[in-house]
Amino acid sequence: MEGKTSTSGLRILCLCMVCALLGGLCGYLAAGARNDKRITALEAALVNGDGEALTGPEIYDLAQAQAVAIKSEYSTTNLFGVTTPNAVSGTGMVLTEDGYILTSYHIVEKAAHNDTEVGVLFSDGREFSATIAGFEVSMDLAVLKIDATGLTPITPGDSDALRVGERVYTEGNNLGDLSFSQSSGAVSALDRTITATIGGGQVPLRVFQLDAAINSGSSGGPVYNERGEVVGVVTAKYTSNGVEGLGFAIPINEAMKAAEELIRDGHIADMAVLGAQLADAQQGKKGALVEYVEPNSSVDRAGLQPGDAITAIDGRRVSTRSELEAVMKSYRAGDTAELMVNRGGETLKLNVVFDKAQ
Repeated sequence: MEGKTSTSGLRILCLCMVCALLGGLCGYLAAGARNDKRITALEAALVNGDGEALTGPEIYDLAQAQAVAIKSEYSTTNLFGVTTPNAVSGTGMVLTEDGYILTSYHIVEKAAHNDTEVGVLFSDGREFSATIAGFEVSMDLAVLKIDATGLTPITPGDSDALRVGERVYTEGNNLGDLSFSQSSGAVSALDRTITATIGGGQVPLRVFQLDAAINSGSSGGPVYNERGEVVGVVTAKYTSNGVEGLGFAIPINEAMKAAEELIRDGHIADMAVLGAQLADAQQGKKGALVEYVEPNSSVDRAGLQPGDAITAIDGRRVSTRSELEAVMKSYRAGDTAELMVNRGGETLKLNVVFDKAQ
């Protein structure tokens, strides 16, 4: 009887141990499943734009692998023959695993025309010498190439889906000290047109406005939405006494389209052109006033006439010549568009197939 009782007790003990192990295993698997779901949700947020919003620290961690500091050096010589070294600092973002970097043209402008070195620094201390793969002055964009593999590229979002009030984060080499900092704010306005001095001329840029802090060295850096997608490229800020929180970014949809062409061709070879000479509409009217139409140009074939005022393109309102010129940068030769035209008080719609800029 004692032997049987001991054997029975041993069986019960073993059964309890098995149940405990199974319970622990189930708990582990359940926890693992929860973690897998969390990882899947995070991946979905980054890749597909779905899932829960990331926290500010999570976006900062993401940017540590995707944003880079950029330093461009050049020299100037004064009237007495004294040469002075100068430096321009900015920010960029990783486009591809094999080393293509997107940044602002004005950061590397001097290097592009003086054949001087451009440095790229990652947050983990890795530093590379970069070549300029291509640039487009009229869009204030440039693409660099470094000799690297296994990099973490950005995930582009849809800048056309941005809404005023949406929370955004900027990551950049603020103040040019080759460190990385984060600012946050909201989208303040969409479809703005600003005029920037780039390449010695006045360049109209189509941008969105944000109130996140932007400082010297931030240009070229990514603007993230709450899902960790990049929706813009920081390009400028407005500075004046009594003015705060006026920063501007190039929409990522336009920037990525340009970057693909710069990587492929080194320049944008098929920029669309209207084939008309424009001015701002006068006497309180809005739009781009047509002063001259080039014979057999795209708009001539579409029926545009001198004296017409172009007030919209594909539904995007334009109030000035600069606004129209800024919007035109998103079109390429062969693209079609609908122009809204005011002719003598009458509203017309003209369909145009754009020519290639010469």
